[in-house]
Amino acid sequence: MTRGLLTDMERKALKGEIDDPNQRSTYVARVRQRLEERTAEDIQILHENEPELFEMLRSQMKTVEK
Repeated sequence: MTRGLLTDMERKALKGEIDDPNQRSTYVARVRQRLEERTAEDIQILHENEPELFEMLRSQMKTVEK
């Protein structure tokens, strides 16, 4: 399976499927760091260079918000 925004283990941690609280907090911290450091830049690149992909992302976010 290809990776999306989250790795398989990050998905499990965020869904509460990992029992070890220390391990879970490590995965949550990794996701937080990625969101803070990289996501805004990636979105800007999509917006400026690949508007169709940017619109796909925007559409997915609207679907989740409903």
